[in-house]
Amino acid sequence: MKQICDDIIDRVQEYILPIGCSFDVERRNFIKELSTCDLLAVPGSGKTTALIAKLCCMAENLEDGEAILVLSHTNTAVEEIKKNLKGKGAKLLDYPHCVSTIQEFVDKFLAIPYYENKYGKGIEIIDKDRYDAKIQQKLSQCRDSRIIYCSYQFDFKLVRFLSTQGNPKIGLGIEGDEISYKIPKTWRDHEDINKQYVQDWLLRTKKGILEAGILHYDDCYYLAMEYIKEHSEIRNILQNRFKYVLIDETQDMQLFQLDLIDKLFYGSECILQRIGDPNQSIYNVVTDSCNWIPRNPMYINNSLRLTSDIANVVNPFTLMRGDDGSGNARFVVKGKRVLESPIPPTLLLFNEDTVPLLVFITIEQPKLIRNIRV
Repeated sequence: MKQICDDIIDRVQEYILPIGCSFDVERRNFIKELSTCDLLAVPGSGKTTALIAKLCCMAENLEDGEAILVLSHTNTAVEEIKKNLKGKGAKLLDYPHCVSTIQEFVDKFLAIPYYENKYGKGIEIIDKDRYDAKIQQKLSQCRDSRIIYCSYQFDFKLVRFLSTQGNPKIGLGIEGDEISYKIPKTWRDHEDINKQYVQDWLLRTKKGILEAGILHYDDCYYLAMEYIKEHSEIRNILQNRFKYVLIDETQDMQLFQLDLIDKLFYGSECILQRIGDPNQSIYNVVTDSCNWIPRNPMYINNSLRLTSDIANVVNPFTLMRGDDGSGNARFVVKGKRVLESPIPPTLLLFNEDTVPLLVFITIEQPKLIRNIRV
């Protein structure tokens, strides 16, 4: 790909940005960058807009045989990117390029072809609810007291295949936590035999459901890893197709997703750029920390959404601040929004009973926010 020059950025920004607006130096540096790196962007920085501008510029500069892979965490984010690519970046919506969620990418390019080749048939469905219902059906049909006992000790629906060399193993959750539970007194002197029976039943049940073509989304990552291990040439095939790989909302990706992308593209001739903000990671029952450790980072510190007063409140709460080489934070939110009458910071406290009122205030009647305490 040829270098992205300012003239191309100027043309694209006229198409993307409101009249009178332009990309600053931080955003232009990111748009021009064509090497492997990560972009850390503060809240309200317009990082997705900068990404779309970059993609539009890249679309104009692509050489024969070069294709771009764009991934994001949610369907909503992908649809937003696709919508804004129509026009100057429309060619990226067609083959050989790909714009999708990471789940769709894993399903299409790895899990489904591997499954069809291994089992000689297609997958019936990839769906959490159908998978959970099948597990529950198998459990309801079991009369063994050991299995029934264990079903009260841990959630069978969380049992996952672990990608290993040789015979598959199982663990609790896709990250492979050990399946542990309180051993009943009735198993005394036969503990190892009974534990092995439970392990074998779970593994046999999992295999049966997989062979029936009913998959949980997590199963696709297991199949993908097996594909890479058994047929390492798939990495070369994907690397030859996608010269550039750009990931939006990287902070919301789980560790196994980050590892899979790295196994496919990192350290190769492909250009891998990951975009997001570790301080905005979604924490839930799966993870209580951001799994993304930025490499060779670039920064967008200017927030077009926050005022300087709000930015000063936000900054002490950032988790990954970096170092500018002088002992000062490198990743600092700089509020650039200017308001005629500044809005003072407002803290909303709510519980399960007051959530409906909070939704009403913040979405339907936002003007009430200054005068109400929830």
